[in-house]
Amino acid sequence: MGSNSRIRKEDPEENKQRTQKALQSINPAVYREASPDTWTHSFAAILVPLCTVKGEPSLLFTLRSTRLKKHRGQVSFPGGNVDETDADITFTALRETQEELGIDPARCEVWGQLRALPTSMSKRRVVQPVVARITGGDLDLNQLKVNHDEVEQAFTVPLRQLCNHANIGVTRFRNDTNPFTMPVYTGPPHRIWGFTAIVTHILLTVLAPNLYTFKVVHKKALSGRHHQHGHSIKGRGS
Repeated sequence: MGSNSRIRKEDPEENKQRTQKALQSINPAVYREASPDTWTHSFAAILVPLCTVKGEPSLLFTLRSTRLKKHRGQVSFPGGNVDETDADITFTALRETQEELGIDPARCEVWGQLRALPTSMSKRRVVQPVVARITGGDLDLNQLKVNHDEVEQAFTVPLRQLCNHANIGVTRFRNDTNPFTMPVYTGPPHRIWGFTAIVTHILLTVLAPNLYTFKVVHKKALSGRHHQHGHSIKGRGS
């Protein structure tokens, strides 16, 4: 039986409860231990939105606007910096999603949080992924109120496509101190890499452990100088 059929036939409520239980075992971000003026890190939150499109379980992504100064034109999840007035990290993720895509927080059924991750080698910026399901039936991208100052395009990718090894590779970054390997989802419609790919990989291992079997294995360079850049390699799921 193909992965698409297995995803469709899995009981939604059972999958929700299993995923929530797994998320509860993850240690979330510890932030706001002191007043904002004494924070040693910059904190942000993203929403990792599960949805259905024509009855098919999918993930919702955004393509960042080319008007932005940083990371423009890259694939991301909706999100942004924690404001001092935000009630908590979940509020931040929901607020930013509403600002970027016009999705009412009331439609977002929050399932839990993935572990917080730094966005750079300096670890000065920490991002907390919040997992939620968009309720109210199939998601219609045409009904979203996209803020084009921040988002070029909103798009979805079926979970079956993300779980298919034929659509996954790795990018190996080499430097003098800490070489590392990251997954890459080759699309369509857009190549998903970097921080967004890491979050996607972690989510899929929790959400669909029997379907998503891709493993990210780091292999040291055999020869040559180390460079501070990455190159893509097609993965084999081992």
